[in-house]
Amino acid sequence: MPEDEEKTTPEDETPETPEGAQVQGAETDLPAGEQKPAEGPAADEGVAEDAPQEPTDEEDGAEEPADEEVPPQGAADEQGEAEAPGEGEDPSESEAGEEQVPEEPIVEGQPPEEPPGEEQAEPAAGEPEAEVAPEEAEAAGEPAEGEAAGEPEEAEAAEEPEGAPLDEGSVLPAELNVGRLPLIGDVPFWMLGAAVGAAFLIFAGTLAVGLRAWQAPPRPAGPVAEPAPRTAGPAPSVPSFSAQELAAQSYEELLDHGAHRMVVGDYAAAVQLYREAAARKEEGMASVVLARHRLSQALARIGQRAEALQICESLRSLSRPGDELWKQVLITGIAILGEEERWEEFFRDLYLLRANSARYADEASLNRWVAYQRAMAKVRLYLAAAEEARTLYDIEVPSFGAAPCRLRELTEADIVVLSGKYGDGSVKVEYRTGELDLRSEGAPLGRVLELVEQASGLSIEYDGPDQYPVSACLKAIGPEQVLEAALGSVGLQVRMEAGKAVVETLAPRPESAAAALSAALWGAQEFLILYPESPNVPEAYYALSHLYMTQGPAEMALDQLDVLCSQFPRSSWAAYGHYIAGRARYDAGDWTRAERNLLLLADGSPTHPLAPSAFLWAAQSEMELGEYTDAVSCFRRALAHEINEPLAPRIFYNIAFCTEKAGDSPLEVEERYLELRTRHPDTDYARRADYRLARMALESGRYQKAAARYEFFLSNWPLEVEESSRACRELVGAYVHCGDYARAVMLGEVMVASFGHEDHYWQALPDLLEAYRQCGLLAMAVRVLDRCLEAMDEPGRRQYLAVEKAGFLTDMGEHDQAEDALAAVQDQIEDPDLRERARLCEARLLLSRDPALGLELCRQIALESVLAGNPAQALCLMGEYYEQAKQFESAALVYSGKCPVQEEGTQL
Repeated sequence: MPEDEEKTTPEDETPETPEGAQVQGAETDLPAGEQKPAEGPAADEGVAEDAPQEPTDEEDGAEEPADEEVPPQGAADEQGEAEAPGEGEDPSESEAGEEQVPEEPIVEGQPPEEPPGEEQAEPAAGEPEAEVAPEEAEAAGEPAEGEAAGEPEEAEAAEEPEGAPLDEGSVLPAELNVGRLPLIGDVPFWMLGAAVGAAFLIFAGTLAVGLRAWQAPPRPAGPVAEPAPRTAGPAPSVPSFSAQELAAQSYEELLDHGAHRMVVGDYAAAVQLYREAAARKEEGMASVVLARHRLSQALARIGQRAEALQICESLRSLSRPGDELWKQVLITGIAILGEEERWEEFFRDLYLLRANSARYADEASLNRWVAYQRAMAKVRLYLAAAEEARTLYDIEVPSFGAAPCRLRELTEADIVVLSGKYGDGSVKVEYRTGELDLRSEGAPLGRVLELVEQASGLSIEYDGPDQYPVSACLKAIGPEQVLEAALGSVGLQVRMEAGKAVVETLAPRPESAAAALSAALWGAQEFLILYPESPNVPEAYYALSHLYMTQGPAEMALDQLDVLCSQFPRSSWAAYGHYIAGRARYDAGDWTRAERNLLLLADGSPTHPLAPSAFLWAAQSEMELGEYTDAVSCFRRALAHEINEPLAPRIFYNIAFCTEKAGDSPLEVEERYLELRTRHPDTDYARRADYRLARMALESGRYQKAAARYEFFLSNWPLEVEESSRACRELVGAYVHCGDYARAVMLGEVMVASFGHEDHYWQALPDLLEAYRQCGLLAMAVRVLDRCLEAMDEPGRRQYLAVEKAGFLTDMGEHDQAEDALAAVQDQIEDPDLRERARLCEARLLLSRDPALGLELCRQIALESVLAGNPAQALCLMGEYYEQAKQFESAALVYSGKCPVQEEGTQL
């Protein structure tokens, strides 16, 4: 809703009445009995929701007096027949127990209009109108209060003689003076009245619906749903199954349907099904336990982890280590604790599972999953400690440690519900060839440590409580690994110090980011070395490369990514590996391999979330390689995806830039830049597009258009951006080519004030000096050159400035100063082009002092110089001298481009 509509209160709102709609209080064109629909399910038809409503007869008659007589059974039957909606009537206008046809409220002092050709009976003057209860009037087949008089049934009743007997059981006011029909054959009066009343209701309802449909806007095609009632907050979520649907399913059906919903990702429906299954206590304890176990898994998927953990704890108390239920419940709890980042409990339960894995036939799979979870948990702890490592190349880090433990599904046959204290407190330790076997059935920790110390010869230092019951079954591993698992299962850890095992409280969170990085690197490498056959190896490779990438040099990270992408190309982690490798190689300037990595992701996984960005960076790599046509194709493929707003302007700009560099027609290139300006006018890339449009005009020799576009650019974008400096420099050249020297001079002064003596000003200086010369502002040009000499330290540039200053001083007639400026640098000039310019300036000085030497130097320059423009300038100097000396034939010869040859005894 727009802001101005939200600020209005219901009291201040005036509902807009569409043309032809009825306004309350005015004369109505509706037939008698027609009424605006009341608020309710059909409130959207014909009347605005907030329009004020006058009370209807239904509202007035909602509360009946206690002593009102109840109509007999026959009248009730008539009422039931009259209340049934007629054929063609909108059923949404009906409500149970109320009048079927809403009536038009009577406005005091204004009778409703009648249909043409019917008369309305008016009461005598001063006689009060008779009131009829709506139920009674409807039962008699007559219109209730508010309906138009003179309807067919009333006209028929008016013809009856006075004194006709009332229908037996009818309760009507005595003051209502109307006739009654006698029995017609075997048909009683109440049946005839009901038939007439039903016919009237059908007619009135049909007319009302037709008139409302004529006034209302056309309905959309297809069924129109009834509008939902308004609520204060958001509508509650609709359950997937009703209570009746759940009750109708058997226990087996509930489990099967719940498993299907888990597979398709409808976890909320699975929760409903498993809750119902867990409530079937008649199925037995094992069935309830199985349903609750699956319920905990579904609850974890929808984010209700606290309830899921409570269920896991309760189920674990019903089983013992070695039971399938105990193992599966513990695995579910470990995954939830990792998602909750409750690391102390996470590692305690993880070590508890490791300590008892030898009790199960799938020991190898359990140990592999435990090692995977421990390695990924250390990676996540590092990412939590180092904020800068959480994102890599502007993408969020994927979820580490989310892979499930692939075990067979729990069945009822696996569930043996136990009670009582676990274990008998026994413990057995055996040592052989450097390895230990430990089996503890709830023995106290002190006794376990004592036997391990005696068997292994390892010195153990522990001064804490020794009554913790230890459950462990460990076979053929080193003493340190035995202590790590056994102590970790009771919330302790071991630290080796000078050949001694020191026991302390379990503290999984590292003290610093550096310690966290070291632990994460070691954990990932250990997992890859010990379990190369694990299905989670691709994730470990990516995690290791991520750690190396955040650590600094990218070479080791790229090595891991290459292994990941080459050995596991079908893994989902390979897509992330290609992207990170491509971005890293692009930054390193290895654009060929970057393009290959990025296109392998984009072409191999076109629906991957990183595919649009991969296309973009692959196109950037192709741009760097000069493959502009391929880059345009790649950019267009990126644009075909749903691109977010920050990337779209960049893609449009790059498409236009690549079409320009690929040599497409200027008209098409300009269309691409203009498309960017139209779609994204306020972005940084729109500014770049404006600059490129001006630059294109300058490079194509359209100087007038270039000047106009540069002026537009400088007037719309700030002068602080980099393009503004280049635009000013190039605009000076455009002005000079257009012959607008005065503007070039003025812009040069602005550049001096704004940009100082930066490179852009230096590049514009030749055009600027030409503008000064053409405007005759020679002294101003000399001052500019003096300021430049003061600020310039580079020898080559100082020599150029000195030669230019000598030329301006020569034009001003300051020959001595010009000769001094030229002599100061002439012997130091190393640039051959600048040396030719210095000789030309020297020739101009000699022509004013020794014309013979000057003409000879000019002739040498004209014949020998390879610098573009210098021969022509030398000939011009000779022609000007010949004109002044009135040697017009020689002047014409020189102006025609021919250099005269000196003859013996003659003067040039």
